[in-house]
Amino acid sequence: MRHLHAVVSTSYPVMPVAAVRVAIGAIATIRGVAAYWVMWPLTDSQIVKVPFVAWLPAPTPVVLAVVLGVWVVAAGCFAVGFRTRLSGTILAVAMAVALFVDQQAYSNHLYLLIVIVGLLVLAGPAGALSIDAKRGTPAAPANWAVVLIKLQITVVYLFAAATKVNATYLAGSVLSAQIGKGLIPATWAAQSSALMRWTAITSVVLEVVIGVYLWHPHRRFVAVGAGVLLHGGITLLMPSPVLLVLFSAIMLSSYLLFIPPGVGGRWVQAPFALAARLRRHDLLNVLDVGDGVSLTTRRNSEHTGWAALVHICDELPASYLAAPFMRLVPARWVQQRWLTAQIPGNAASGRDSSSG
Repeated sequence: MRHLHAVVSTSYPVMPVAAVRVAIGAIATIRGVAAYWVMWPLTDSQIVKVPFVAWLPAPTPVVLAVVLGVWVVAAGCFAVGFRTRLSGTILAVAMAVALFVDQQAYSNHLYLLIVIVGLLVLAGPAGALSIDAKRGTPAAPANWAVVLIKLQITVVYLFAAATKVNATYLAGSVLSAQIGKGLIPATWAAQSSALMRWTAITSVVLEVVIGVYLWHPHRRFVAVGAGVLLHGGITLLMPSPVLLVLFSAIMLSSYLLFIPPGVGGRWVQAPFALAARLRRHDLLNVLDVGDGVSLTTRRNSEHTGWAALVHICDELPASYLAAPFMRLVPARWVQQRWLTAQIPGNAASGRDSSSG
């Protein structure tokens, strides 16, 4: 109960929620444009209409133009943080109308987007990176709403894994019918039943790993790497690449909320010039540039050289997706020597020892 009370009564850091709001707003804007091609065929009088509820208007050209117009405008306002709560509410309502106007227009991805936008509105995402923040002092985001967004992302991964645990999917037949119809025509892959079987099993394992390890402070980089691998493969190999890119963007951008709040605790050594450059990209305010060549981030451990650079990149939105792959670099001694040579203190000590 104490932990639950802390979740309900505390606030969340402003920058991660604001960064996710910008990303989700941009994604919703593009999704609103893409919805035109998905929903326009429903305006044909020859198409049988299958509404979810009778009181919603039929998808006529006028209704479609109004709904999509409101959707795109509200999404743009939400992305830039103009009247954020109002624009986010209108955006969620417009997307819900588009989702439920006809069963043939239903999309799991759109449903997820509606849920995340609604929870962001409840959280209060206008504290930074917004016009509202320049016009006033919005309150800090509510921690409970952020936790609900994180739980929603986890549910997506774990539920997707659970639904795939069946003989049909694990045999690889589902993937065989889809792989090769995306941006990369890998039709040769679909012809190997053994490869498709192991690909199906791997996808289930990756979804479980992501859903669990996103919450693990020391295994988050594994979840990020698995997420990049999974969503990259889906986008490149599966049909409907535009919608899949948007879905992948929703999931990957939400990873920012799994970065633990709070700053301080881990000292890392890095070249000061490099640290200054990285600091400009520290959108989440997780780095504290100290004297000399030190940087403070989150956890209680000390790193130098290449390991320090990897841990720094793991914290920054501009580079955190690349950090898991930086850990795989085999020639670490090369980067270690280069980074050591760049540290002013080490260079000075080298000159002193040579002169002595």
